Amino acid sequence: MAKHIYLAETPEQLLELYAIQPEGNRGMENLARVWRAERAKTAAEYPPHGWARVEFEAQGRKCRVIQQLGRAEKCIGELPYNRALACCRRALKKVRG
Repeated sequence: MAKHIYLAETPEQLLELYAIQPEGNRGMENLARVWRAERAKTAAEYPPHGWARVEFEAQGRKCRVIQQLGRAEKCIGELPYNRALACCRRALKKVRG
């Protein structure tokens, strides 16, 4: 099963994905807000890689946004496959696939 993974490196990129389908994906907006506040507080450019990533699975045409929580992970959103893929190809860094 082929899996493509893109990394959201800024809260703005995460909000761009959220705008594709806000309904049912409130966790994406919440993470972007926390990320922005943390960035302002610590003056860090971005949190450690893996904080938010977008996974595409060809089988079943699924697109999920995953938040990395230490060793655990949590799905914070699901998006329409084709629209999310177009957005990721345009704006995000591909890390696998």
